[in-house]
Amino acid sequence: MKVLLALIVFMFGMISPSYAYSQSTSFTEVAGHWEGTNMSGTKIRLQIEATGKFVLNSVRGTESGTAVLKDGAMNFSYFGGQTTMSLRLKDGKLLGTQSVGGRQPQNVSFDRAS
Repeated sequence: MKVLLALIVFMFGMISPSYAYSQSTSFTEVAGHWEGTNMSGTKIRLQIEATGKFVLNSVRGTESGTAVLKDGAMNFSYFGGQTTMSLRLKDGKLLGTQSVGGRQPQNVSFDRAS
């Protein structure tokens, strides 16, 4: 019995923690204004419409486009495709990664703007 329990605990430890995130099926649930930062401390403002259209503001400038839903994640591409971001909704926050110029992705998080 202990061996079986240890095996179950081990197997669940191997499963990706993505189950804790909401699987987005539309942009309606995240539409609105969001404010966040990436791991280097860069402040980012993000406005998302129910259609997936977005406007992103950061120290690098303002960009707009249309995000794509894939496998429950919202995927954004901006600055001529040089920057990408993938976000999921968790506990009322948007959490994910941002990759600039093909470099190693950095964590990014957003809270709803008041």
